Amino acid sequence: PKLDDNTAGRSARPGTSSLLAAALAYMDRGWWVFPAFVVWDEAAGRKKPRFPESWKAASSNDPAMALMWFGAAGLYRDAVLCIDCGRSGLAVVDVDVKAGGRENWQAFRERHGDVPETYRAGTPSGGEHWLYAAGESGRSIDSASKIAPGVDFRGEGGLIFAAPSAIEGYGRYRWLEGEPTGGTGDCPPVPGSVVRAPGKPPPRA
Repeated sequence: PKLDDNTAGRSARPGTSSLLAAALAYMDRGWWVFPAFVVWDEAAGRKKPRFPESWKAASSNDPAMALMWFGAAGLYRDAVLCIDCGRSGLAVVDVDVKAGGRENWQAFRERHGDVPETYRAGTPSGGEHWLYAAGESGRSIDSASKIAPGVDFRGEGGLIFAAPSAIEGYGRYRWLEGEPTGGTGDCPPVPGSVVRAPGKPPPRA
């Protein structure tokens, strides 16, 4: 599929879609989720998340936790829904619009030829999350890895913000052309070229 423009909806406000329903649906697919408070820093042009203490330990597949977080009286009912990639068995290619990510990912796919189409979620900035089943090979890669400039890997120890979450002043996350209702098993295996590509990003100056 082509990369879609998903820059609409910057006025979206949190809480206007049911995070509880989404969290329960994701859990039913075998995914592990957790909440976060996220604000958009317009001056810095970036998201500023605040996670529960040790989100890796907090992520859950228990519907009772979803109700506690996102229910009508939940502390996080107007927050952001996150998916724990590692515990959910997901390998996610995170394509950003910065640093030429869209173009670099397209070039990577054309160069290697083994990257199949898959379920995708759009981010408010116009980026995309491409979902694959991690398997054993994908689990060997951590989430401090890059595939190309503007193209990151989210796997073991990584997370993604998930639809239908919205960040005020930034926009809403949404599924593109359907979603994997059967969970990770609906997603194709992470391709070998993606497994072999990631390397640690260079240290910041």
